[in-house]
Amino acid sequence: MKKVIITGAAKGLGFHLVLQQLERGNLVFALARNITQQLKNVSADNSNLVIIPADVALTESVEAAYLKVRSYTEKIDVIFNNAGVYSHKSKVPVEETDFDEEASRTMNINAFGAMRVIKAFYPMLSRGSVIINISSIAGSISENEVRISEYAYCMSKAALNLASRLLINDFSPKGIRVLCIHPGWMRTDMTRSPEQSTKEMIELFGLETIAKMQIDPGISAANISSIVDDIDSIPKELMFIKHTREEIKW
Repeated sequence: MKKVIITGAAKGLGFHLVLQQLERGNLVFALARNITQQLKNVSADNSNLVIIPADVALTESVEAAYLKVRSYTEKIDVIFNNAGVYSHKSKVPVEETDFDEEASRTMNINAFGAMRVIKAFYPMLSRGSVIINISSIAGSISENEVRISEYAYCMSKAALNLASRLLINDFSPKGIRVLCIHPGWMRTDMTRSPEQSTKEMIELFGLETIAKMQIDPGISAANISSIVDDIDSIPKELMFIKHTREEIKW
């Protein structure tokens, strides 16, 4: 039985990662800022799920979550750094971008949040542990040749990718794997605002993009979990891949 931490576990990709890990018989620590009823329902039927309120934007909250997890186990086998935010206010040109609040909040959660979790749980990591940072192709410099907005989100994911590169340099000699994964474009609460219709989504992203990239979060979670199962088959020089295992240039 592996001991697994999943942040942003209450819904979307994080919730489906919880289901995938429970199917494998693992002990899952589901960290989430807002606990959803669907997560509570799963917990009621599975003693291997431990729900822990945690906000990755706050150091004291992450440290409190560490103490809670430590009361169950001394070792963590896998961390899924999944918690993240996407502000639809960021789909504006630079002259309209709010760097004081929206961009700072996005960076604090998407990049610093993941690092807070790694820092807090570092004492529980050991040779063979795996860290999966859920990133995005939006954080790839080479894949953003035509994008002209979303400064906050793209910068936050690029920062997460660079932090992951530094972690690989630091953790590889210790036998700890670090990998960034692009989960695919999913229609979840994060990628759309509640008032957006399908027509508006098409206008926003383009019909061809949606047709090619939209994926069920359950499928993405299954693919990502499979990567962790097969981590020894993933070349160590790879740092950034899609959930379908293709390399992404960062």
